[in-house]
Formats: sequence, C-alpha cells, structure tokens
Amino acid sequence: MLGLQAPNWPALRGKLSKANSSEGPLHIKTEVIASLDIPTLLQKFGNSNQELREALEWIDDSHIYDSIRSYLPTFIFPIHRSTFTSDDLSQLIKAEKLSLASRGTTYCNAFTVQEDKPEGIRRRPIIEPLINCVIEEFWQPQCRVTYTPKSEIRKQVFESSACLQYDFAAWFDQIQLHPHIRDLFALKSNTDILNLNVLPMGYKPSCKVAHTITKTLIQATLRNLLKPKVTWAACVDNVAFFGSHNDALLAGKTFVTLCASVKAIIKEPEATPQSSYDLLGEHYDHVAKTRCLTSKTQAKAAYVFTLLSTQTKKYFKVRQLLAVFGLLLYCAEVLHFNVAMYHAAMRFLSAVAARPLHEVVGLPPQALDQLLCWSAGAALNLPTYVQHVASDNIDLRIYVDASGLGWGALAVGVNASVRSCAFPWPKFIQSSVEAEPLAATLAIAYFVNTKVKNVVLYTDHEGLVFASKKGWGKCSSYSMAVAAFREWEQFGVYIRLEHIPGRYNPADALSRSFTPPLLPVTKIGL
Repeated sequence: MLGLQAPNWPALRGKLSKANSSEGPLHIKTEVIASLDIPTLLQKFGNSNQELREALEWIDDSHIYDSIRSYLPTFIFPIHRSTFTSDDLSQLIKAEKLSLASRGTTYCNAFTVQEDKPEGIRRRPIIEPLINCVIEEFWQPQCRVTYTPKSEIRKQVFESSACLQYDFAAWFDQIQLHPHIRDLFALKSNTDILNLNVLPMGYKPSCKVAHTITKTLIQATLRNLLKPKVTWAACVDNVAFFGSHNDALLAGKTFVTLCASVKAIIKEPEATPQSSYDLLGEHYDHVAKTRCLTSKTQAKAAYVFTLLSTQTKKYFKVRQLLAVFGLLLYCAEVLHFNVAMYHAAMRFLSAVAARPLHEVVGLPPQALDQLLCWSAGAALNLPTYVQHVASDNIDLRIYVDASGLGWGALAVGVNASVRSCAFPWPKFIQSSVEAEPLAATLAIAYFVNTKVKNVVLYTDHEGLVFASKKGWGKCSSYSMAVAAFREWEQFGVYIRLEHIPGRYNPADALSRSFTPPLLPVTKIGL
C-alpha cells in the first residue's frame, strides 16, 4: 500500500485500482532478454564455486525438476489466474519473455503491479509459478538468500570515502530457463498455451539464482585485483564497492569487464564513485558519516503526516494501519528514533495486529498524537550518525535492585572503584513492575555522566531487560525507562541492560537495608 512512490488515499484505504490491470504501459525491456551466457559463466567460475553450481540447477534441466515432476500428482494446485490483456501477451511474446508452446504441465498466476513514476503510471508484470507450492514444501531452505546486512553497509560508509554502484538491467530477464523445464512455467491465453523463457520474478528460487550470480562476479572481481582495498555489498541486482575513489574505480572497471565477458548487461557501466548517494533504501554521506531516509521514503512519511492530520474521521482498516506503522518503524530504524517515546502508539499496534486485516478500527487520541509526532519527525528527516563505534571497554558497571520501601545501587568503575547508594521511596510503590524500572532510571541518573561512554546496567528484573532489547515495553514504566536510557545516546553515552539472578545481585542487600517487604508483580498494563 505504501510501496507506491506517491501514495494516494484510495490505495492506502486498500481499494483496488483498475490501473493495476488496464491503465498505463507495460514496463518491459526488450534489449536485454536472455543475454547472460550461462555456459561461459560456468566455465569461468563453476569449477571452484559449488554455491553457483547449486543455484544454477534452478534454471537447468536438473535432478531438482525430476523430483518436482514426481511430486506433481500428489499436489492439488490452486486455480491459476491471469490479468494480462491480449496486448500484454503480445508485447511479452515480442520481447521474448513468452513463447507459443504445444503444452503446459504446470501453470502460473500472472498479474501486473502499478508503479507511479515521475513520468507517469506504468505496470510491471509479475508471474508466479504454481510449483512454488512444491518448492515451499521440499526445498524452502535451499532458496534462502543472505544479503549484505545494513549494519555492514553502514560500517563501510563509516570507514571508506566513496562508493561505486552498479545495477543490472532487468537482471531476471537476462537469465534464461532451460527449454526442457519451460512447460512448468506455462500461461494460458484464450486460444494458446504460452511458456516462460526467462526467470520469473515471482518464483521462489529466483532471488537465490540472481543474487548468487551477482556475488560470484563480485568475488571474481576482488580476486583479479592485486591488492584489493575495497569492500562490497550486494542485493540481487544491486552492487556497491566501498573504498577510496581510485580503488573503487579500479574495482568497478574490473567488474564491468567480467560482466561483459559473460554478457551480463549493466545499466550504467560508466558510473563513477560517489560520496553522497542512495543505496538499498537509505541515503548515505561519506563526508558527514551520516545516514537518513531517501527522498522517496521521506515523501511517504510526509504523506502519512498530512493524511493523519487532515482526516476528520480517524477510522482505518487494519491493513492500512499496519502499512502506516510499517513505514514509520522503518523510518525509526534508519533515523534511530526512540520508539519507546511512542508507547501509546506501540500498545495500539500490538492490539491491532491481532485483528482481521479488513476490520475497521478507530485511532485513539493519544496514539494519534504520537503517530503525528512520529511521522513529522520522519518527514523532517534529520540525518543521524551512520554508526556507533562499539567498544569492548566497559567504563561503568551498575547493579540495581528495588524493594517495597526503597532502592539501592552499586557502581564499579574501570579502576575497580566502588560507589553505592540506597534511598527510600518518596511515595508508595505498588509493584516491582513500577519499582524496578524507576530504580534503574534513578541509578543511571545518580552514577552516570558524559565522561563515561559504555555502561552496563545489571538488574534481576527480566521484563525490563527484555523491553530494553526490544526498544519499548508493554508496560508504560518499562517504556519510560527505555526512553530515558536512549536519551543518553545524544551525549555519546550508551547503556546496555543485562540480567543477573537476584541472589548474585550485590544491590539486593542495599535495597533491603530498610528491611522492606517484597513487592508483588502485578499485571502489566498501560
């Protein structure tokens, strides 16, 4: 729903648009169809690369498809459907993505997805083979793909001065299916049977195949460099080399040459290294060492803010709210927002997520106010430091505990200096759910200053530790404590919570120096 570049209200409400099936030109590329030279690729890299050989079995007439054919009689497949028009099919045949066939063994669902671009609406064809059901049942683990994590990309931005990016042109369309397996990828028109010639985007193993080929070409590039001083990141058809301007450029030229040797077509082979750019949904700056949202995601956040602030009736379908929260949680991760500050909104999300997708619910005023604040911050898109440099050196260890009448804490510094404190509660505390987070917050305020950088707080209250790792807690006292810990990060102080059994917690005796009663653990509420 929010995957559109410029979301519109009907789309956000979950209403299907006729544009998905009939409006806008079909987005296909005719000049790159089945261009990849698979035999040369195997000859160059297959002998020493088992992962590549296994991935290419998904496009070959391999033993995998012998097994798939043997399982076909045992499966009841759903009815295949197609929203392709006769003109769509003609274009796909002309582009050599489809070809007329005499038979089809297993068919595909075929539909188009609308994309709003600055130049106008277009439709991207998606083909989903029904043999995905067999793949999910027996080969799902073999289809899993490990991409370069965002944390690694951010680390490379922090350590390098430039990035050189490449993008394959219609990468799936460049990868041809073996003629003997095309009957498993069949479509029906009114009068004809059509077989798919190239790797479909909706096929379970497609990302595994495409990403493995990409990774193979990158690794071969680094092997060809005498002293590789670059690192890389990849995600299916996106390639990035990190390093100095000259090193990245040298790696890029080698990569382009290797791609040309196997007839893999790149969109911009003459690309140059950049220090400020978009990559996989984030905008990076090597000079300032920052990250932020791309302009596309920022526009979505601004739209959500406008939507929430202008709608007179705040009633939404569950699927619409999940789309809004999904976008804002992504923004929070990129911009390093303190999610615990939006406790009411997160509580509302946890309740809504259990409801049917088409159920209509109202936004409570407090959750709405927090969503407005959240989306406004995302729309502002202030850059955040690209990476916190983690250190193994712990500057301060704090042990804290709470009881019915008071709380106590003990702090151990790097030079083994020990300080302790114990105080009674200024008011009656009902339960440990309220007391333990408050004690932790007070202990941090008592012992921590901006001279320390890495703090570990030990508590025997597991709920608080779990909330700190999740980023917020279902109990408001947990969220308040976690929000307070995260606020220290703007001063360069990073606080980590760890659990310690009560009998090993030296602060336990301090909190009970007033001989107080034990606190009950009550039901976690707002």
